[in-house]
Amino acid sequence: MTMYDSIRHDVEEFVNSNFPKASEDEKTRFSTTLVEEFDAVLGTLNAHTDEPQLRDALRTLKKLQEHLVFLPVDKTSHDFGFICKEKYKELLRDELQQSSTYQEVGESIDDVLERHRDFNKSHKFVHTDNLPYLYGIPKLHKPEPRMRYIAGVSEKGNVEKKDEQKDRDEKGRDKKRMKTRASTTPAHQEASGLLKLVLATLRSKDEATFLQTGIRRFFVVESVDDVAVHIKTNYARLRKKAPRTFDFKEMYTKIPQKQIVDYVMSAVAEAFEYMKSEKGANVEAQRANTAEFGKPDESNTTSYNVEEIRALVSFIVGNTFVTNGGTCYQQVSGIPMGGNASPDLANLYCYWCEKQYIDGLVAKGLQEEARNHADSVRFIDDFLTWGVRPPPEDIYGMEYGETSKGVDDVVFLGMRIRMERNDKTDFIRMSVLDKGEEFPWNPIKYTHVESTVPRNTGTSIFKGALIRAARICNNMPA
Repeated sequence: MTMYDSIRHDVEEFVNSNFPKASEDEKTRFSTTLVEEFDAVLGTLNAHTDEPQLRDALRTLKKLQEHLVFLPVDKTSHDFGFICKEKYKELLRDELQQSSTYQEVGESIDDVLERHRDFNKSHKFVHTDNLPYLYGIPKLHKPEPRMRYIAGVSEKGNVEKKDEQKDRDEKGRDKKRMKTRASTTPAHQEASGLLKLVLATLRSKDEATFLQTGIRRFFVVESVDDVAVHIKTNYARLRKKAPRTFDFKEMYTKIPQKQIVDYVMSAVAEAFEYMKSEKGANVEAQRANTAEFGKPDESNTTSYNVEEIRALVSFIVGNTFVTNGGTCYQQVSGIPMGGNASPDLANLYCYWCEKQYIDGLVAKGLQEEARNHADSVRFIDDFLTWGVRPPPEDIYGMEYGETSKGVDDVVFLGMRIRMERNDKTDFIRMSVLDKGEEFPWNPIKYTHVESTVPRNTGTSIFKGALIRAARICNNMPA
């Protein structure tokens, strides 16, 4: 079976299983349209490139790199943008030296690494003598192009992966598989697992109280799938409301560092208290391959109580250093973009802000106003609400802005939600957003058919897009 035959078979199977009520003509027409679109994409990529041409192209790119920096584009990493090398250096200098996010430190890089080494040793973490560096990628889907700055690590911090499966070189010999890490990576990884356990526990607690009161305090979602399921489950109620979207402005660098540890740890303590009441005994968060709550066990060295988690969180928040041009800078505002635990820290910080706001409404006897937020969801810094605004900005200590495309027309996590209203009914049309609508060009979506990427990767991308459409869309034309 050729790749095209495989695609056609998968498309037909997808249509038959997800649109059983459609007529045979509709199914055929829909399947043909999907296959033709995929064929058109492949056709534009199928021009043969011989090796001399490829070598010439690589030489040209090397020449261009003398004056330009090539960067993956934010939100569409298959596309690359380029920027003048001197301008790129200027932007990095401004972010490090002129913004309020970073501050040059008097400590040497060796002194910082020695402190990190001591912390890692005390927690039995594998230490790597490596600090991140700051780099930027262009955000070209915004009306005004800007840079997103990320704390990344270089190959200097490579350590061998301990996976059983190993790569092979050209002669079939085992090669060491390497992963890149910084001196704070082990603490980030450990904290991320523990904080995800806390988030899952708080979600369970909130679901139980929501069933009793109709009031929700936990707005965090993990993916667009959660949102699509929520809309479809509560369709009858939501179709009478107006969807609105908002996002925080530069959340990662604006979260107040003075509050983040206290707010996150208040949420952690709440999760511990809830599990203590559920299990009828003291509990600790235990880390193996995954994290779970269990009774304290002195022989289990991977167990954490609240204060031990506080030590991890405090270390992460207070020890984000980057080195650029041989100079060491400390992040003094917000949390690191690129850290394993950063999304979890942001979610728990905002959760505590939102919980305090909803509890405040309830304390004032404004239960109905609190219930109006029951359908609100937040994915880190992106908000989707129905008929209300998010809690006030001063609750978070950060600014946010509305991003709704228009009245009754919003985009959230790549899902477009449009309200179609008439005299007879209100209908929510859910569809997958075409990335081309956000960018001034058509972003690359598929791998080149003659690239060194395994061929099944291209078909897997297409199959993944079909599955995503099945989970999001609620009508065939979408």
